[in-house]
Amino acid sequence: TNNFGTSPLSANTTASNTTIGSLIRGSGVSVTGTGAARGWGGVGWNVTTSDLAISGSKFVTFTVKANSGYAVSLTAINPFDYRRSPTGPPSGLLQYSLDGTNFTDITSVSFPTTTSAGDHVGSTNLSGISALQNVSSSTTITFRIVPYNASSSGGTWYIFDVDASTTNDLAITGTVATTGAPFLTLGGSLTPFSQTSASPSAEQ
Repeated sequence: TNNFGTSPLSANTTASNTTIGSLIRGSGVSVTGTGAARGWGGVGWNVTTSDLAISGSKFVTFTVKANSGYAVSLTAINPFDYRRSPTGPPSGLLQYSLDGTNFTDITSVSFPTTTSAGDHVGSTNLSGISALQNVSSSTTITFRIVPYNASSSGGTWYIFDVDASTTNDLAITGTVATTGAPFLTLGGSLTPFSQTSASPSAEQ
């Protein structure tokens, strides 16, 4: 009660050889009023488009990064559980960035349920996005969740513990692999050695 959750909020489960960044509210997300138990979110989503939400810093971010010597290939965002009030945002946009500045749209999502029980967004496939496959430790992947189109500034939206359990409510799935040893690639075929009497052979 009266708590929309700490920002940043650290991940409670992290796969080996990866670093998962905290959930962070954008500066345009307000935490005025009373927050729901088992929820992490805020209010102030009352802009009509995702572009306006982004320009107003009304979004949530988190990061994924492989540790040194490894690379990540991302499969899905699943689960993604939410709760919103009747005046909260029914629409959302998922994006990713490889530099933390320039974002690419993944897909639009909807938050149709307005009951206090919350609901599941469903799985968002990431395996078909080539930029999110085999990403080395030199790159930090930033995800952005952009809820928008709330009918009131006091409309709430949360990442929510739908099942009232310890199971994950927002997760990125994928694989982690070693990057392997360096190797050389020959750019063309070698020519035969030549040699003349009392002289060394031609170098390759």
